[in-house]
Formats: sequence, structure tokens, C-alpha cells
Amino acid sequence: TTETTTTHYKTRSDMETIKSVVGHVGEMISGSPKTFEGRCNCGKMSYVVNGEPEKQMACHCTSCQAESGTAFTVSWEMKKGALDLTGKPAIHETRGSSGKKKWYVFCNQCGCQIYTESEAHPGMIHLRAGSLDDTSIIKVDTHIWYKSKQPWFDAPKGSTIIMEQTA
Repeated sequence: TTETTTTHYKTRSDMETIKSVVGHVGEMISGSPKTFEGRCNCGKMSYVVNGEPEKQMACHCTSCQAESGTAFTVSWEMKKGALDLTGKPAIHETRGSSGKKKWYVFCNQCGCQIYTESEAHPGMIHLRAGSLDDTSIIKVDTHIWYKSKQPWFDAPKGSTIIMEQTA
């Protein structure tokens, strides 16, 4: 005889969590982590991301608003070692709100920003998600510096909201 098992989930969230864990375990068993590719506007710089981002975030700080010319930037937070960068970047050094150093890494030809890095978050980078080849995979789950957001913007329900952050 063949036995059939039916799983009932209390919520859609339970189902998604279980599917996510099963998918991650399957990925670990197969030994092939996900990779993502991206590049600058002119193509002189490109990269491969090895693995999933730790967070997919929108930053609403006034610095990100000014440097992007928009209401917020969208980034993938990840370990710096997960990024394999090809090409010669230009680097602009500044200081964050904490007074610690912050670096903007961008293409020295077209000026497209690839990622930021800061002393406030050692070993981590914030990859500009718009530079990914496939931007349809971007799923922002966290909004930081929310106290500086534009008054017309409201984060989707279920998002993690951080009012400010050490930069």
C-alpha cells in the first residue's frame, strides 16, 4: 500500500518558511549555491554574487536620497567576500552620520554605483540592487532610516522598519 501525507499549514507564512528551508537544504545538498550577476551601465565593470543576500533593503537616509536623486536606494546587504568584482572601480570616501568612514564604489567610466562599504558595518557591503542583470528578483524586506522617508511613501505591510541606523 502507498501512504499519502497531507501537510496543513496554519498560515501562508508557515508554508513559505517551510518551502524556504526545504529549498535551502536542497541547495546545500546539491552543493550549488545560487549566483547572481550584474554590471555597470557601460559594462566596464561586472560582478558575480555567490549566495543570497542577508537583507534586501531600502535606505531612506538623506545621504542616499541626495546621492541617488530619488526617495531611497535599494541594496542587497551581504558579506564582502560574496562579491567577485571585475574591472577597475573608482572609490569616493566620505563619513556617515556616526562619523565613521564610508566608501562608495563605482565604475570609473560611467559613474554607476556598484556598492557601498563602511567602518560602521565591517565585512559587509550594500550592493546597489539596480545593477543586477535580473532586477525582477529584488524583494525589499527591510526599510532603514525610515524616520527620513518621504511623507508620501509607506512601506508595504510586513516589512521590517528601522527608524535609524549607525552609518
